[in-house]
Amino acid sequence: MKSNDLSKTGSSHIRCDSLAIFVWFDKSNTSNAKGYYDSDDAQNFYNKIWAGEDELFHVGRYDLLTSEEKNVFPIEQQIRRAEELHELELMNKIRHYCLPSSETNFGLRVVDLGCGYGSLLRRLYKEGMIWKGTGVDISLKMCKEARKRNQIVAASNTIEILEQSYLQISVGNESVDVVISMDSLLHVGPERQRAVIKEVYRMLRPGGWMIFSDIMQNDNADSNEMQPIYDRLNLSNMGTISNYKSALEENGFANFTTDLHSDNISKHYGHVLDITQKKGHEIGLSDTYIKKAEVGLKVWKENSPGNIVWGIIAAQKTNKI
Repeated sequence: MKSNDLSKTGSSHIRCDSLAIFVWFDKSNTSNAKGYYDSDDAQNFYNKIWAGEDELFHVGRYDLLTSEEKNVFPIEQQIRRAEELHELELMNKIRHYCLPSSETNFGLRVVDLGCGYGSLLRRLYKEGMIWKGTGVDISLKMCKEARKRNQIVAASNTIEILEQSYLQISVGNESVDVVISMDSLLHVGPERQRAVIKEVYRMLRPGGWMIFSDIMQNDNADSNEMQPIYDRLNLSNMGTISNYKSALEENGFANFTTDLHSDNISKHYGHVLDITQKKGHEIGLSDTYIKKAEVGLKVWKENSPGNIVWGIIAAQKTNKI
């Protein structure tokens, strides 16, 4: 098979044919996000303000904080606890849909799209829920850090980290039980989100699940208020629940459910903004980065209510390729 024929498949970065190994790259599957997340300032920001020592890298469930946690915890600790609660909620969804109590649990084959530092995969690993885990992220530095943290908990033989776009993943057809993602798919916009669904369908076994959280726009969002958010993401629009639902159904998925808690978006970005303003210089962020971060975080805090939808979506692959 010729290498230029292989490049038309769009199914993976690496493929073996007899004794030959072909590698190719598709510019359409690169992202502005890679350069941003690999920058020193961004790594510093997410390590010390957003993710912290707990390795968390997503929005949190502040509505699940206890009264004591809200009143006693400093904001940094509230952020970490809320993010942890969101991971636990998604993990419970995985357990509910993919590990029925009546079945023996030998662990799941899991792919995490936009895995960041890999915290959710390690949480699943520690709970004995993973047989084979694959984290996919386009950021070189996040992948390196994820591998480092996997080694610390002796998970390297179970969890593999791939520095790839989640639009093209070198994972075999129908070789995965569940595909997960946490607040990552928004970065590629609605059309490429539909392409992601096709890639997920390819990887999932019949009966497998896609369970993920994402930040989406309301179908009736105010376009003027959304424009600053589009600008921050380098997008012309964002995905919606209806876009995900139609894409999933068109690609052989059923049993579509949502669990939405959108009010947490404004609160989360507001808390991160507060910490950035208080500790940005202290942790070594550049003046330029801090100013841009403040503008972006304020946009999310002020323009999210009524325009942004956030929560967990689940759907099951019911048809064989």
